[in-house]
Amino acid sequence: MADQSHSDTEDVEKWLGVFPTKQPEVVKQSSPTKQPEVIRQSSPTKQPQVVRQASPENQPQVIRQASPERQPSPTRQASSEKQSPPLRQASPGKQPPLARHYSGVSGVPWDAHNYFRQRYSLFFKYDDGICMTDEAWFGVTPEPVACTVAQHMADAAPSAKSIIIDCFAGVGGNTIAFASSNRWTQIFAIEKDRDTIACAKKNAKIYGVSKKITWIEGDCFEVLDGELSQLCPRAVIFASPPWGGKPIQHDHLQ
Repeated sequence: MADQSHSDTEDVEKWLGVFPTKQPEVVKQSSPTKQPEVIRQSSPTKQPQVVRQASPENQPQVIRQASPERQPSPTRQASSEKQSPPLRQASPGKQPPLARHYSGVSGVPWDAHNYFRQRYSLFFKYDDGICMTDEAWFGVTPEPVACTVAQHMADAAPSAKSIIIDCFAGVGGNTIAFASSNRWTQIFAIEKDRDTIACAKKNAKIYGVSKKITWIEGDCFEVLDGELSQLCPRAVIFASPPWGGKPIQHDHLQ
């Protein structure tokens, strides 16, 4: 009787659909709703957004701002400072750093005291602001001698030649005398030292002959073979190298 009642109960439950209704619903609702939603929301929302925002916003902006603002600007300033016009294009009245006009012997180097005492023989207009470098005291041609040399050059040069080139201009002793003689239509003065040629320009302006002279800063041999090579056959070339200098001690000769 018990076995029959148990089988009758199973038949009733199968007919009523108890087993198929409870088990499929629990399995289907728990597995698809909890796991897929958590995985799909965490993976696309957290990882891709953080990576995409960090890479395009931080790195490219820092690199683009540093390269155009910091690097080109100092390069352009450096190139503009290095490509400044040469000294011959500067104002002839500008006093160079190493040029000095001494009004008293107290500031003159000790080995140039004797030359300072003869300053009016070197330049008659010394008190008007003549500039000298410390080396120029020993090599400048005194003005009376420079005027005599200029007259000899004017008399000895062929009349067809009206251009003169002073290869060692220095602070302008001979060059100023050539310009003051009114013999030459063009006067080229070459000097390789920047401060010395600046002194020559200032001194020529004091004598009122600066507009008659074309100043060239450089080595005279390179200039004669270069920019003045075509002019040399039609010009008189004058060369008076520096013949003086600071006193030489006996220790240097031994």
